[in-house]
Amino acid sequence: MWDGFAAAVASAGDFITARQVDPNLQSLFDKLDRLHSSQTQLIGGDSVIAALHERYHAQFSVEEVSRVNNAPLLDGLWKLATGQDCDGHTPFEAHTAPSAAKALLRLVCPRAYVSTAELLLSRHASDQVHNGEALLRAAGAGSLDMLSVLARQGCRQNGHSRLH
Repeated sequence: MWDGFAAAVASAGDFITARQVDPNLQSLFDKLDRLHSSQTQLIGGDSVIAALHERYHAQFSVEEVSRVNNAPLLDGLWKLATGQDCDGHTPFEAHTAPSAAKALLRLVCPRAYVSTAELLLSRHASDQVHNGEALLRAAGAGSLDMLSVLARQGCRQNGHSRLH
């Protein structure tokens, strides 16, 4: 599920032992596990965004996010919740987007958080009919990966034609 640092550490042959003996590693992966299990229970609307804000804020410090830097899903969750890219220094301060469609725009550009957008859309957290602006911004930024995710999830331009 996780990428970057978390995936590299979890794939190490002695990960289980290291997790048991290193309290920082244990704490970090316990938080990642809780976040993952909460994601599987979330479906629909702005409640997904609110729940991610609440769980993310309650669990991860700036230092921990910085430690797992290069984990695009976590970085995207930070951006989703705060409206800012994680810089490793600025403390978490939630700034809820006014709508799910506006929240999705945070993930499209200037930096594309593809895995987070895919998570958000897979949980039906954004009405795809209202995501035409996300399609246009992704196209304007030349983000083919983001365009692919948006198209697979059924995002539409102007409420009618799907991209295929």
